[in-house]
Amino acid sequence: MSASVIWEVDANRNVRENIVDNARVSDGWILFELPADVQSGNALIAAKDANGTILWSWHIWVVDYDPLTEYHNYGGVKVMDRVLGASMSEPDYADLENTWELTAGTLYQWGRKDPLIYDLLTNTSVYRFSSVEESIRNPLTFAQGDYYWTEPFDNTMWSSNSKTKYDPCPAGWRVAYADVFNALGYIQTYDPYGVIYNANGEQVWFGYGDYIHSQGAYYVNNSSSFIWTSDIWDVYNGRSISFSGGYNLNSNYYTDAYAVRCMKDE
Repeated sequence: MSASVIWEVDANRNVRENIVDNARVSDGWILFELPADVQSGNALIAAKDANGTILWSWHIWVVDYDPLTEYHNYGGVKVMDRVLGASMSEPDYADLENTWELTAGTLYQWGRKDPLIYDLLTNTSVYRFSSVEESIRNPLTFAQGDYYWTEPFDNTMWSSNSKTKYDPCPAGWRVAYADVFNALGYIQTYDPYGVIYNANGEQVWFGYGDYIHSQGAYYVNNSSSFIWTSDIWDVYNGRSISFSGGYNLNSNYYTDAYAVRCMKDE
């Protein structure tokens, strides 16, 4: 077995080397190092078999952020103050045009563990994976499809009740379920790049960010912010929340790729 870095991006999600260094296998562990001049960003490290086939991969989120002290309180539930993979919780409001993207993170098809960054994808034309295992072997592929990104589809890969092995949030955290966001109060303000809510007296930023439609179309800063929740809507759709001058619960194909916010798993 071997280990290697599949991709690395900086805080603006531009390709950059040396976000992590020296990925390797040692005594059954996957190890890596951070360089001396550590920079915020994201990376994907994979374990591979002797033939180079990916067995599993791990998202490495390199950020100067302690979620145990920097979180929002949504009605007694601790929720990270930023989407998974983002380097900032909110932009520099005096320079929105140049800093909003720092609040955008990695994207996820509902139930899938692997982070997606559109510009890194090598294939967006596959029609459904034949299995979850095939998706794990191909973390740079976005699988299209009405309703599902794999067939058969298991809508327990994420859960509103507990953390699953496919949950992309860090240890001790899990994808927030929809009812958590009921604690969001009124819209304090909104602008071309996002909306600000007042949640229990705290300012909460939801940037419009980006997302990938089920048929592979890519949208950036499209006057709406979508995030997945861990809830299902029905057999065909997961439950998402959109923020576009309002707060809306939506049913969307499991195939769509949106950002996620993580809640404390306690």
